[in-house]
Amino acid sequence: MAAGEHDAFMRHLDDMVTEAGRVEAAESFLERKRIDQARRVVQMAKEMLHAEHAELNIITDEEQITVTGLAGQPGSSGRRFEDVHRDRTQSWCQNVVALADTLAIDDGKQHVLVMNTDVAQSGEVVSYLGAPIRVDGIPVGALCVFDPQFREWTESEVARLEQLAGVVSDSVPTPTDPGPDQGHVGPEPAP
Repeated sequence: MAAGEHDAFMRHLDDMVTEAGRVEAAESFLERKRIDQARRVVQMAKEMLHAEHAELNIITDEEQITVTGLAGQPGSSGRRFEDVHRDRTQSWCQNVVALADTLAIDDGKQHVLVMNTDVAQSGEVVSYLGAPIRVDGIPVGALCVFDPQFREWTESEVARLEQLAGVVSDSVPTPTDPGPDQGHVGPEPAP
């Protein structure tokens, strides 16, 4: 094996190890999440940023899993949904994980990272703001808000979402502390 081939092989091996560690951290988050707190944070993100949609998504090796989300006009209580699985190739949040940083998109139809996704093509999602959720410092998903219209995100809005994502990241329990409100992910029982 030539020196250049060896270096390329080693970079590929490092990438595989890094992705395997990230996927393991994502699965750990899903096993130990605190669903009640996640619901509150998603609701706060939707309300504080006056967005039509807010979600907490975890990215695995093949899919995006919406832990919890809210959809509806700003100011409304919205429709809650949970445990939704989508193909990772259609995920905008996968870019937050890959970048390990907040991603603000004003117009998805024009943004190179997402312009070819189904929701960008259809106009279902135009503007997006996502901040990383981390487990032990490893990005595993994103807290995001999005709208079906163009929107320029302000520095203040970016900072608010990053703070909320930090709350989720800081609250992920250790294996020895499963947390009192760890619960079933699924539809809320009817009152």
